[in-house]
Amino acid sequence: MKTATWKIRLLLLLTVIPILCVAQSEKLDMSGFIQLNNFKFLDLLEDNPSIEKHYVLENGETYDQEFLDSVKTLPENEKFVQRFFTNKEKTVVYMQLAKYTTEDQERVNDEFQDKLKQAKKNKNKLIGENLSELVFTDFSGNKYKIAELKGKVILLNFWFTKCGSCIKEIPDLHKMQEKFEGKDVLFFAVTYNEAARIQNFLKKVPFNFTHVTDSQAIIDQLGVTFFPTNILIDKQGEVIFFSDFDAFIGGKELQNISKLISKNLKKEQ
Repeated sequence: MKTATWKIRLLLLLTVIPILCVAQSEKLDMSGFIQLNNFKFLDLLEDNPSIEKHYVLENGETYDQEFLDSVKTLPENEKFVQRFFTNKEKTVVYMQLAKYTTEDQERVNDEFQDKLKQAKKNKNKLIGENLSELVFTDFSGNKYKIAELKGKVILLNFWFTKCGSCIKEIPDLHKMQEKFEGKDVLFFAVTYNEAARIQNFLKKVPFNFTHVTDSQAIIDQLGVTFFPTNILIDKQGEVIFFSDFDAFIGGKELQNISKLISKNLKKEQ
């Protein structure tokens, strides 16, 4: 009986929400708030577990966790999506449950395809490009410039702490690092996460690369749009490998990178 009650309420919301949104749009003005993706939302909760939380519908009415859990168990769940907003001070978070329409799905699919096309363009542009002028700093304050690392093969691994696929490949990255221990190969882990978050992560999960944090600018500069992404730079500072979107599936990408490193080490400087 309880499930049936929730289903009736949910069906009413599906039909009534669009009408109420027009009549009560003032309650839903989130223009002064920052919208968060799922990962940023999880980071916020991790940083501030006691943050003030508000559960709101599209029409400004509130819902509770019990209702959300019930929605997730019903087929109609596919018609809803949660959006997350916080204020500039990050002292409050709004979790908005919104109707997810066919138009929304088409828009998301189109955006993904555009992102995929852009990623391929970025890869094609970067392969063969010389990155000698690229400069970055690790979270211990050590500065690196590719031009000054000439003669070294360099692997840049782009990741972030909430990326499951990134974390999954860490053991294989460690195996690669061990394989080339003592060789002219440098391994950097580059992320937009701030240093404190990485330091906390490393207390739980070992990741033995040199960590370059707070590096959204480098991510944007190199056109990295999916994670994890691996970029391999040869001894002369030229890019010789850039990940494909789904290459990490099956682990073949790291095998290919390992072969390229071995081949490049054999070349004369």
